[in-house]
Amino acid sequence: MVCDSEGPEDNDVAALMVRAIHDMMGFVTGVLAGRKRCWPGWALLIAGLLSSSLVLASSPGTGTETDAGHEAGQQNTGLMPPDTHAEGETKEPPMVMGRPGSIEERLRRDRIPKEYLFQFPGVSRLMKPWYDFKNDLDTNHGFRFGLSYTALYQKANDVFGPEDDAASYDLDISGTWTFLGRGTTSPTKLGFNFFRRNDLGTEIPPQRLFTQYGALYSNAAPYGEEDLVVGELWLQQKFRNRFGFRVGKIFPHCV
Repeated sequence: MVCDSEGPEDNDVAALMVRAIHDMMGFVTGVLAGRKRCWPGWALLIAGLLSSSLVLASSPGTGTETDAGHEAGQQNTGLMPPDTHAEGETKEPPMVMGRPGSIEERLRRDRIPKEYLFQFPGVSRLMKPWYDFKNDLDTNHGFRFGLSYTALYQKANDVFGPEDDAASYDLDISGTWTFLGRGTTSPTKLGFNFFRRNDLGTEIPPQRLFTQYGALYSNAAPYGEEDLVVGELWLQQKFRNRFGFRVGKIFPHCV
């Protein structure tokens, strides 16, 4: 256990942190070993942590500036396009709410330029008015949306049922609308997701093809037969970028 009463005089952040961690480990070891004379080390630990905090707070390029620099570095790489959403205009990063596959996360990923092996000539120029229209809705009205259409075809070569193939599509419409408090730390937002799934010319969808070849479970669960469904519909409120809540239907498969 370190019981040195002299405080650290080195202003190097790394040295202070190593000293603090060393004292903390000595303190824990002393407590576990039943030692009674551990207060000097504990006091030194507090002094080391406070000194480290003061040095970090006074050092340039820390705190909010580091976060801003990191975001700027992401934008400079070309992988992250400028985000014109109103919440991004606040001085600190917006509080994140929602799971990785949430509507907001999917919309954010949609804005990231994608790598491709081949692109049809003229597609970018053809789609530019569409993307300009979406950016205008986002910038002027706080409204974001995305459309997603995927299809799946499966065929089994060894079945005991009457069907050996299946095809289906999945159409998703998702979006958010920040209708109050745009550009502030207390925005109010509406989120929605609607989807429809149906077969594509086959007797059964891929979701049920596993019953024809004897599998224990489906490997194409999202591709079934469902009429237009309200997957998500919720209202979100944040307060000064510190606290927030979300009410409504949050998970697509929950009532």
